[in-house]
Amino acid sequence: MATNLLKYLSISIATLTLVTPTASAQLGGFGGLPGVRDIGNALGIEEDDNEPVAPVRTSSPSAAQEELYDYSDNYAVEGGVTGAIIGGVGGCVIAEMAGEDCETGAAIGALAGAAVGAVAGSRIGERQNVYRDREASLDDKLEIAEADLADAQSARLAAQRVAQSHEQTLEQLKVDYDRGRVSRDEFEQAIAYAEADLEAIAAAQAGLAGQIEIIEDEILNATPTAEERAEAERIITGLTAESNELTVAINGLSGNVDEARASV
Repeated sequence: MATNLLKYLSISIATLTLVTPTASAQLGGFGGLPGVRDIGNALGIEEDDNEPVAPVRTSSPSAAQEELYDYSDNYAVEGGVTGAIIGGVGGCVIAEMAGEDCETGAAIGALAGAAVGAVAGSRIGERQNVYRDREASLDDKLEIAEADLADAQSARLAAQRVAQSHEQTLEQLKVDYDRGRVSRDEFEQAIAYAEADLEAIAAAQAGLAGQIEIIEDEILNATPTAEERAEAERIITGLTAESNELTVAINGLSGNVDEARASV
């Protein structure tokens, strides 16, 4: 259980840096991990060298990764630091009580905890303010929804490129690792990068799903004209398709990561 405590703290903070663009700065950067190791040391928890490397973003992202991060990080929340850590704690404990995996429970709990609160300080938050503004016209809201669709399409394409790149990298590294050409640490690091991007894609998909709900609530339920309703439904259909494609990317990359993890 002690090892798992350190694990969920690591997962919670790693997940938080994907959900909240300011979290890394608030915690002094992921590389130093003051939020993980300092807490672990205070609790008398020792690290296990055999534990997998926690998900962490590459320091040299590709153009596709930068686009993905820009999109997923826009779903930033107030109080995300506290929410993610508390969520990670609860997720791990609940998962273990149910006989499930602590790591999975912590990751889910961290995402859920960080998602509690209002989206703030991002273009997504600004758009949500327009959707919820009772004084804003439906034309204004539809214009914002169209911009949401364009962003979602770009993010989906970026996510697909990122997932494909990780798939190719992990497949090649597995061959090289089996032949002794790369070390376990190198293979583990590549897996950690892939896991971080998997979480970024998942955060983007979850955020997009929430955005669709807001559009449905604030436009379709606002007595639109037949023309406005048709336009809103077209946009919602497009957003839903992008969300579904992100889910496909998540499932594919998740399978690649699981296979790579099983090889080390």
